[in-house]
Amino acid sequence: MTTLERPSARGPGESRPDPINGSTAAERLLRAGGLSPARERLATAALADGDASVADVAALCGLSRSYFIRAFHATTGQTPHRWARERRLRRARDLVADTSEPIAAIAASCGFADQSHFTRAFRARWGESPANYRRRSAEQRPAASCGGRRRCA
Repeated sequence: MTTLERPSARGPGESRPDPINGSTAAERLLRAGGLSPARERLATAALADGDASVADVAALCGLSRSYFIRAFHATTGQTPHRWARERRLRRARDLVADTSEPIAAIAASCGFADQSHFTRAFRARWGESPANYRRRSAEQRPAASCGGRRRCA
């Protein structure tokens, strides 16, 4: 075979391989069927707001709803709904541990329908109620330094 007959490693219009992992960004994207990095940032920002529906985010990305769901799942490993729910749960868990705000108020601020809805979702995700998590995290926190002349109670 002469050099003119030898098949090229790259086809017409293909980009050069990434020296770090050996595949091009386009190849990784096509193989995974995922979103481009720009669309992923756009979608996660819109979903993080909590006000946009999946159809709205898909339209924002210029994709059909069904294709967007498949591409988002290929990119993040979760459906858009599950990704948004996980984000809300993590935010709520941090608020439960770090504030003394009532659990019902935390549930409402994180977008859950009511406290019982939040408690069911929290227990399903972490295996304990938000109140138990709050108690346990308060016990694990180091005692605050009293400093100066004051004595700790």
